Amino acid sequence: MVMRRWLERRQAPATYALVLCLVGIQCLVEFQSHEIWYRMGGLNRETFVATKSLTLFSYGFLHGGWWHMLSNALMIVFLGARIESWWGARKMLVIYFGGLLAGGIMHLLLSVDQQGLLVGSSAGAMSLLLAVTTSDPDARFFPIRLRARNVGYGVIIASAMLMVLHPERKIPALAEAGQSLQSMLGQGVYRIGHACHAGGALFGLLYVKWSLWTLVRKKRK
Repeated sequence: MVMRRWLERRQAPATYALVLCLVGIQCLVEFQSHEIWYRMGGLNRETFVATKSLTLFSYGFLHGGWWHMLSNALMIVFLGARIESWWGARKMLVIYFGGLLAGGIMHLLLSVDQQGLLVGSSAGAMSLLLAVTTSDPDARFFPIRLRARNVGYGVIIASAMLMVLHPERKIPALAEAGQSLQSMLGQGVYRIGHACHAGGALFGLLYVKWSLWTLVRKKRK
């Protein structure tokens, strides 16, 4: 099992190229003013209009720091390599960039925070995660030993719930529950782009389901 996974990662040039791109851009950002890069490529409704929607993709190549970038890069390496070995490089990139696009759109439509700038490739990583759990739904995720399908649906449900529970939405009862959650987990729980995560995850789920359906349909012909 370990050898098979190692071979999968070795046969994923597109995944490694994508991660190297993220690392290279983070190096450039660190050597120059963060603010300039974020104003140019971060996503909110103002930059979306100003750049004619280009920030729907550029936000995914910027990160809030090395730890933010490395955590996403590790997810992309492990998940993207597996998808690339199963579905090929083209589909892996479609899943990743489609997740960025869907996550960005969901953020613009549903996020209560439109003053700050959204950055990070987590929507693409979430799309890859749901692509893995949908492609092999009965696999077990180490170390929690849950079935992959349950992990995938759990991610979508958790992201949607955290998005809805945001206290600034002021939804009766839900806002109070959101404040209680914030008091337990800290202010940072709502600084994460939950709408963006949900959008990316949904894209990965739906794209792979559609791909599997088309494969079954071709075999029947």
